[in-house]
Amino acid sequence: MKGILFPGSKKVVVREFPRPRPGPGEVLIEMRASGLCGSDLEYLFNIPEEDRGKPYLGMIAPPDIIPGHEPSGVVIELGPGVRHLKVGDRVAVYHISGCGTCKYCRSGWQILCRNKTTYGFDRHGGDADYMVADEKDCVILPDNLSFAVGAYCACGAGTAFQVTRRLGISGLDDVVIFGVGPVGLAATLFASFQGARVIAVDVNDERLDLAREIGAKHVINPLKTDVITEIKRLTHGEGASVTIDCSGNPDARVNALECAKTWGRTAFVGEGHKTTIDPSPQLIHKELTLIGSWVYSIPTMMELFEYLDRFKLPLEKLITNRYSIEDAPRALADFSSGKTAGKAVFEW
Repeated sequence: MKGILFPGSKKVVVREFPRPRPGPGEVLIEMRASGLCGSDLEYLFNIPEEDRGKPYLGMIAPPDIIPGHEPSGVVIELGPGVRHLKVGDRVAVYHISGCGTCKYCRSGWQILCRNKTTYGFDRHGGDADYMVADEKDCVILPDNLSFAVGAYCACGAGTAFQVTRRLGISGLDDVVIFGVGPVGLAATLFASFQGARVIAVDVNDERLDLAREIGAKHVINPLKTDVITEIKRLTHGEGASVTIDCSGNPDARVNALECAKTWGRTAFVGEGHKTTIDPSPQLIHKELTLIGSWVYSIPTMMELFEYLDRFKLPLEKLITNRYSIEDAPRALADFSSGKTAGKAVFEW
């Protein structure tokens, strides 16, 4: 089978691998779509070649693991002991595989398991023609949802769905979303559908156009407009009831706190980068609720598929770039240079 590797220093290698076989409790999946995520750039693609296999940004980057932690495809072979899935099932793979017995795994929160492994980081992922996954990590994909949507939900869109649910967004809210890449765009779609007035903030005008197309009432480019002044103007001087940072940018995080109104709710979703805040005026004196939201659970993933299937939300519209696995070097070049306005996926 064909698959890709990231040797480091922004290199991509497409090469042949042996087709894997499923072991006990595992299934073999013929890939149909595999999403590209910002974590792939930060933790794999951008790492200096000499640092592969060493601790980097708190993680170990193995040099010989097939990436791809947003996999979706069709089950074509069952390993011994598989009890629920069958050949022909359409599935997306929850990208964290936990121990299965701790309190977090038993509630579907493998992301919080202390002994977890991650597809595409610790074990082979979906950027290949076939992949092996544990049966317990696979979620049935409804027939009305495309494999590309399934891949998007396996990390990015699921993360967005989780944070909008945790914040209890409704039609009474003004919601400011900082960073409308794939996660922020999905959050824009969900918050808009929940009735909120969404204000999207990004330095990329193409992303802002897409955000407006899927529900944002206002868009702000901070390179052209003072963000805080404009948000205060749009909210009659009050600030927004909900602010979400999906960028990880320190300035955006501070702005998310600054533009939140008294008794507002703020969430940090974007990863990395230290940020300095002033707790008294930005949090305490405003009675502000600040949460961190990290990915989501398997039950939430199942609910997201039902949500998309029932309400026919146009998540597909946010998938703007599609590539074959053979075209991986161009895909990563586009992705790392910001040429992908929305979600980018490999498709088979």
